[in-house]
Amino acid sequence: MSGNSDDDKRSDLIERARNGDQKAFVELVTGYERIIRSVVQSFSRNIRDYEEDDLVNEVILRAYKTIPDFRGDEIAFKYFLRRTARGLCLNIIKKQGQHRQAREEVKAHTHSDPVRPDNIYLTGEIRKCVQKAIGLLPEKLRKVVMLKDIDGLKYETIAENLSVPIGTVQSRINRGREQLKKLLKDLDCVDLL
Repeated sequence: MSGNSDDDKRSDLIERARNGDQKAFVELVTGYERIIRSVVQSFSRNIRDYEEDDLVNEVILRAYKTIPDFRGDEIAFKYFLRRTARGLCLNIIKKQGQHRQAREEVKAHTHSDPVRPDNIYLTGEIRKCVQKAIGLLPEKLRKVVMLKDIDGLKYETIAENLSVPIGTVQSRINRGREQLKKLLKDLDCVDLL
């Protein structure tokens, strides 16, 4: 019988939090911090310059900002928190990957002997062509290719983050790379390489 009253209490907290009650939101999220923390921990080894507690707090802040749009029960709320945590972590990893790539490009240009304008132009054209080809991949394939080949995540991490088996990740990466090769050829990017 206490199970029903707990469910009723959580449903009431969710409804009050959706309507802007901060105390209800804090009480509600406190019960789910373990879920948020476990998602953050699964990503933390791939995220630089963030403490785990900072990431958890950022997830809670994002959840608070978006809870007015939340529709669902306790099970949906758990998924909502997991999705919010996963989204935040993937965004940080993506941004850090882009910054790392930009730093490496600058470093490559500053260490090459003669910095020739045609080399800089060619590097930019290659990058544009590859980005265009990646953008043409189906979303499922694009996600795994970017997470593996651009962000450098391990198969296990990608599988965990996308909630799919490792075999599915490996298969999608292989298919994505094959399609990418074909797209690069079709876009005449191969001639630039």
